[in-house]
Amino acid sequence: MEQVGLLELRVKRAIERDAQSPGPDMPAYVGRDVDTSLDEVVEGGGIVLLHGRAATGKTRIAAEAVRRCCPEHTLVVPVDGPALRELASTRFLEGDVVLWLDDLERFLTPGGLDLGVLQKLCAEESTRVVVVATIRDQQLAKYETARLIGEQEFDRAAADLVAAIPPERRIRVGQDLTRTESKRAQLLRTRDTRIGHALKAIEGFAEYLAAGRAMMDRWSIGDGPAHHCGAALISGAVDCRRAGYNEPVPGALLCRIQRHYLQPSWRDRADLPSAEEALRWAVEPVLGASSCLQPRADDLYLAPDYLLDRAQAGDSPLGTAKPPVQLWPELLQIAVATEAFNIGVSAHSLREPEVAITAFRQAVEGGFTSAHVNLGVLLESLQRDEEAAIEYTAAAEAGHSEGLLNLGLLRHKQGDLDDAVQQLQAAVDAGSREAEVNLAVVLAERGRSEEAEAAFRSITGSDETAAKFGLEHLKYERRRQKARAGTEPTENELRYRRGGILHESGSVAAAELAYRAAAEAGLVDARLDLALLLHEQRRVAEAEVEYRAVIGAGRREARFHLARLLETVGRSDEAHREYVLAAEAGAPSARYYLARMLWLAGRAEEAEEQVDLAAEFYASPSPSTEVGDAEK
Repeated sequence: MEQVGLLELRVKRAIERDAQSPGPDMPAYVGRDVDTSLDEVVEGGGIVLLHGRAATGKTRIAAEAVRRCCPEHTLVVPVDGPALRELASTRFLEGDVVLWLDDLERFLTPGGLDLGVLQKLCAEESTRVVVVATIRDQQLAKYETARLIGEQEFDRAAADLVAAIPPERRIRVGQDLTRTESKRAQLLRTRDTRIGHALKAIEGFAEYLAAGRAMMDRWSIGDGPAHHCGAALISGAVDCRRAGYNEPVPGALLCRIQRHYLQPSWRDRADLPSAEEALRWAVEPVLGASSCLQPRADDLYLAPDYLLDRAQAGDSPLGTAKPPVQLWPELLQIAVATEAFNIGVSAHSLREPEVAITAFRQAVEGGFTSAHVNLGVLLESLQRDEEAAIEYTAAAEAGHSEGLLNLGLLRHKQGDLDDAVQQLQAAVDAGSREAEVNLAVVLAERGRSEEAEAAFRSITGSDETAAKFGLEHLKYERRRQKARAGTEPTENELRYRRGGILHESGSVAAAELAYRAAAEAGLVDARLDLALLLHEQRRVAEAEVEYRAVIGAGRREARFHLARLLETVGRSDEAHREYVLAAEAGAPSARYYLARMLWLAGRAEEAEEQVDLAAEFYASPSPSTEVGDAEK
């Protein structure tokens, strides 16, 4: 292990030293506060997962921990998921081994790492395997909050694996140094001027050393033919990843789509550089560190994680624009079945339904049969119910219980409760826990109260909790019968309440469908709860749309939640504005969040003013009802 260099472990290159400051290319390591707990986990064996934003130093921190704790271990770096699975079935991983999984998502593929493989690697007493993994927060969130339309076999396997990692084995790496870390860095700045500059960088210590902001500037700022053509290639490569294709792409493909990323006034100029010259500009290292377009073997290229993160946050030259329509067929032409599936998921999230349908069909034709489920969900959302039923049936015949679950939900929506019960029971028999929840709901609606209560008891394993759910659903059935008789509540309100019960039960996909139906029928409360659900799932663009619709309907409390959403994705200026508006509308909690933002920006006096205003509100003997303060 001690013979392996940092670059071989995929630690990002650092910016170049000043000419007057000779020394090693890689800056000295600044000890982090997480090192102690990280060392304890590594020394004990098993898996450890470091997570954080792109370019926060995750890989360097992990590498230094392994160097400290496992200098004599054998290092194993699998090529991909299937290679890792094959290694796990051999005797190659016996003895003291460090299994290095930088960018964990690369190994969570069909036929790759899953919980069973991980348990096999770490459970044997005769072996001492340390599994060291890193992952970006955005990718981790995808697995933790996987929803039905984005779910596939290896996503579920990934979610199971991530959920099985205990909190003490998850090490979060922050963007900024803590106070004690900064003190350690201060001691090293005279040896390396880069460290001194990084301490002052607004983008963050590790991000500066990895040339993160400099890469963004190279992509975003400049003029002249070389810049415009090279930046267009970078934009195309980033969009390939936004579109769900995360493998390196051929240079020829980037050159074919380059035109669509050039401003119209630049597309037909006579002085544009050749494709080869534009590629050379795009792959040039920035400050001697990473490049905006990373070259691979065989004329393949990949956009770095950092630029992808910034683009997905809406902070890039791409803005909020969708990938051009010309990109999708180019990617599908080179995609295998699993890649086509990922393209379909991305196309759906980017509101390109016809592209998503094409991609899911290609995945199915390539043997990725769970895509039948996703195709069915998409068709159902387009009100093509009978086509959706065909896809759900095909999924069920291929052994996917989600097909039975969704077919049951579809029949329930259509009012065929008997068939809904039959399909949901089949899904339960096939092992679907989500179907258990929905089956209990439908049984309650059919008036089969005892069966419904028994179903809830079997789900929760707790009499108290089960009784709560059973009672809620029995009450729901009585309210539903009253609604049919023309009394309040209305059918739409009942649909909304059903969404709330399902949401509380953990049946997120079904809750979303119920909320959407009620929201589309004009129930603003349902639209707000839909926005909150999407927010929980980190589906930022969709949540923002719903929050703004609720605000437009006169519900001011949505501003507070919108501000929190915007802040979490780095849109600080917009978040600040929404916090101000929420505070002015009567939400003292918004003032506390606003104060925190002001403190972080160094505006202490303004921050204290906001805290005082919030305190005055709470000290008032007869405060008005606060807007947006409830945590839903």
